[in-house]
Amino acid sequence: MIYYYDLYGNPTPLVNPDRSTMLAPPTCSGGQQPNWTGSSWVCATVIVPSPPSLPWPYGTRLTSNAFFNRMGAANVIWLYTQAQTNPTLQYYKDKAWGGVIDLADPIVATDLNYLLTLTGSPFTSANISLILNSPVTQTEAPT
Repeated sequence: MIYYYDLYGNPTPLVNPDRSTMLAPPTCSGGQQPNWTGSSWVCATVIVPSPPSLPWPYGTRLTSNAFFNRMGAANVIWLYTQAQTNPTLQYYKDKAWGGVIDLADPIVATDLNYLLTLTGSPFTSANISLILNSPVTQTEAPT
C-alpha cells in the first residue's frame, strides 16, 4: 500500500506521488502523531503551522482599469493628452491599457518614475508611491 504525507510530514489522504512511501506509519500514543522524516516515520508532537501572513491577500496584479483609477482622473487626462505628441508616453499608455499590471514588476516602477521627469507632469513621488505600494483590493484584482 502507498502512504502519503503533506509538506510537513503529516499523513494525508490526498494523493501526491512526490510525497509518498511504501512504509506504513506507526500507531502513536500520548498525543503524538506519525510524522515522516524523509526516510522513516516517527511518533512526534505535530505542530500545524499557521498559513503565511500575506500582506496583499489579492497579490500584486491588478487590472489596467484599476491601475489607471489609482492614477486619478486628472493625471490620466494629462497622460492621454501628452501621449498624443509623445511616442514614449503613447507606448507606456498602450502597454498598460487592456492588460494586467503586476505592481511587483520593476519595469512598472521604472515606467511610472519616467512620468516624474516630464515637464508639466502632475505626477509626484507620493502619487507613484501610492500607486505601487497600496495593497491590491478584491475589486482591483483580475478575475
